[in-house]
Amino acid sequence: MENVPPFVIFSDQTLRDICLIMPKTIDELLQIKGIGKQKKVKYGTALLEVIKNHTDTLPKNVETISKAPSHLQTLELYQTGKSIKEIAMTRKLSPNTIEDHLIRCAEERLVSLKRHIPQQFEEILRKVAKEYHPKGLKAIREALPENISYFTVKAFLIEFPVTKACEAKESCEHD
Repeated sequence: MENVPPFVIFSDQTLRDICLIMPKTIDELLQIKGIGKQKKVKYGTALLEVIKNHTDTLPKNVETISKAPSHLQTLELYQTGKSIKEIAMTRKLSPNTIEDHLIRCAEERLVSLKRHIPQQFEEILRKVAKEYHPKGLKAIREALPENISYFTVKAFLIEFPVTKACEAKESCEHD
């Protein structure tokens, strides 16, 4: 094997998903974001062997964790009506991590986050997003009142994308 740290081969998120899912087959391994055909060929068999050796050492009464990636586990709880704070407490994660999971799910078009965009903020979000979109998320957030969170801004940009026409200040999908 290569003499490099694991995060050079797989991202931290991929490593977390491997630990969470504990794949037993190549097909399960390929379901993890960050593992494609090349990494399957180069590392797949050895990685599955390491996982098998590790799981063989676990007590037999240890329940296996859901095979779903972490953001999908969050989505499952969210869809039951739990709040971000409740999900964070249940999963022993920070509310920011839960928000990031929901943003990822929204980007994958698995959930709508419109309910997290207060109607009274839509107009200012629209105006600021049009003006500052080319400068990035931080510029948009800094141009808004403090009571509008990054999560709200990200949700808005997913639900109401700023198009090239918006950047040219002609029209937007949400106008």
